[in-house]
Amino acid sequence: FSHGRLDVRSPVIRRDEVGRLATAFNQMADQHQQTHQRMRRLNAELEERVAHRTQQLRELASREPLTGLYNRRYFNDTIERRFAEAVRYGDDLACLMIDLDEFKRANDTFGHQVGDELLILTARTLLGQLRSADVAARFGGDEFVILLPQTNCDRAKSLAGRIIERFTSELAERFPDVRVSMSIGIASLHETHAAEAELLVRAADHALYDAKTAGKNKLRVAGEAGHPAASG
Repeated sequence: FSHGRLDVRSPVIRRDEVGRLATAFNQMADQHQQTHQRMRRLNAELEERVAHRTQQLRELASREPLTGLYNRRYFNDTIERRFAEAVRYGDDLACLMIDLDEFKRANDTFGHQVGDELLILTARTLLGQLRSADVAARFGGDEFVILLPQTNCDRAKSLAGRIIERFTSELAERFPDVRVSMSIGIASLHETHAAEAELLVRAADHALYDAKTAGKNKLRVAGEAGHPAASG
């Protein structure tokens, strides 16, 4: 028993003092074993709570407080991992860079509260169109980024169109007086042949710049005729 075998008991075969001692030992052993099992259960529950809380804290640290989207640091870590996986298995990987056209003017005209609500509306629109494997992050200011694992250029382009359409509809309903639109740049690994994750993001950013200079409220694809592919 002292070596940890808590299930051992002393056989009670006598009615004298030795028998009573054996009975007392068995009762003590039962109580000790029950206490030990209870403590193990409590420790397991505590470890589970700590692990859950640690995960919650890790999740909070990786998210942007206003929109609830992932932050840029988390996105950078994720795209490096996903890019390596895509290259290893020959999968495609798409990246969308998203910017709100005329956001600063709307923010200055209607105030920061409306500006914040526009950012929240954008985040909700993005999340409403994504799969569980997709990653949406606030890249900075009014710029957002989406990572689409195992997604080719055509599917990414279709998704971008739905995002713009949904955002336009939600904006007209919630803020009919606000003149803000959305531009999106798209880059996929198989179209751009990006050598590293940063170049894929850069290609999507170049495509976004093209979308904005083309008149805004548009989407452009890196690698298509007239649009830059990934380069160093």
